[in-house]
Amino acid sequence: MHVSCLRVERYCGERLVLNNLSFSVPTGKSCAITGPSGCGKSTLLHTLAGLELPQAGTITWNDTSISDLSGKKREKLRNEYCGLLLQEPIFDPHRSTLASALLPSLFHTIPDASKQAQELLNILGLSEHLAQSTASLSGGQRIRLAIARCLLNRPSLIIADEPTGSLDEQNARATWQSLLELTQGTTMIVATHDPEFAAACDIHIPLETFQPQRQEDAQVVQ
Repeated sequence: MHVSCLRVERYCGERLVLNNLSFSVPTGKSCAITGPSGCGKSTLLHTLAGLELPQAGTITWNDTSISDLSGKKREKLRNEYCGLLLQEPIFDPHRSTLASALLPSLFHTIPDASKQAQELLNILGLSEHLAQSTASLSGGQRIRLAIARCLLNRPSLIIADEPTGSLDEQNARATWQSLLELTQGTTMIVATHDPEFAAACDIHIPLETFQPQRQEDAQVVQ
């Protein structure tokens, strides 16, 4: 999925958070969004996902301007095409690891869902924890489980908000390396503070470079 952001502005109260921001991510490419805390990374991801609307500008998925759609239509598109990864994913503590990974199969038709889920969990190093409750998993294991759950229905777009932000350096590196390997050919936009992760992505957008002052013309990053 090709994603573009054209002359987008977002305010939080009276504060301008996203200032006349433009960039595009071609189909199948990974894009890292970096910048200091409070610069608008999460706000940008929420806007790109259609969870929030810009005060100005346009967000486009392929040929569809999602920022012009109703909330219900954006939700339908997001459920069909987009996978969301959060820094602290939420799981039912009473579900097993395998059952949690299979959750998307309740809403999507996924051939051989159980087999695919087990293959993903095996790649992510969770094959010995299939029957284990999610409440007993470590932080790194929960992030890897979230990746498996996100990828099960093969979304065209993945939007990830600092998915390795709560992990130590070793676990973070192993996790983002697995994420990049598993998402080859899939469009992914990720916010991160990790310079190594950002450098491994196809596109790197340092968000603070767009924010210092209001500009007359949008900046475009390819």
